Amino acid sequence: SRTQTKTIIASLQNELQSTIYENAKLGTQLFKKVSDQKDNTHDTSENTKFAKQPIVENLPKLGESHALSKPVTSNSVSTPQESKV
Repeated sequence: SRTQTKTIIASLQNELQSTIYENAKLGTQLFKKVSDQKDNTHDTSENTKFAKQPIVENLPKLGESHALSKPVTSNSVSTPQESKV
């Protein structure tokens, strides 16, 4: 039971890291699109509420694992396909 709990925790931590990474990637794409739109419209106003600096700096390294005692295989993480844009 304890081993099962550890496995579930490790899997959830792995899924969380994947979600954080995906979120950072999407945030970066959004920032880029907003920046591109701003460039295209030649709008000099500062009413966009997005970060002034690119979010890329905050992206976790792909191999980075936080508090994982052992590697979790990627097939244990479910990725919902219907949410893809």
